[in-house]
Amino acid sequence: MTTFDYVLKLAQQLPPSEQARLRAVLAVAEEQARAEQIARNQAAISMLDSWLATDEEDDGDEPWEEMLRTLGRHRESARVLYPHLHTGAPESVR
Repeated sequence: MTTFDYVLKLAQQLPPSEQARLRAVLAVAEEQARAEQIARNQAAISMLDSWLATDEEDDGDEPWEEMLRTLGRHRESARVLYPHLHTGAPESVR
């Protein structure tokens, strides 16, 4: 028998008034645990929001586009990987 099973067995042996008191204490503990989890979640959400705001302040997609151009230049294939980034590409390809 596990400790949990033993505790449940003992709880069933309590008089009804004590069982009600135990339920109330457990409900308060559950509410506190939920409040703590909500606080942790909110901290994580705030951190992600700050990261998103920082990304929006960047100079645009220039570093990303430069990385794509570099990848395209160093390909072994002659096929253009990102045609929209090449200034000489026709409009239909962009």
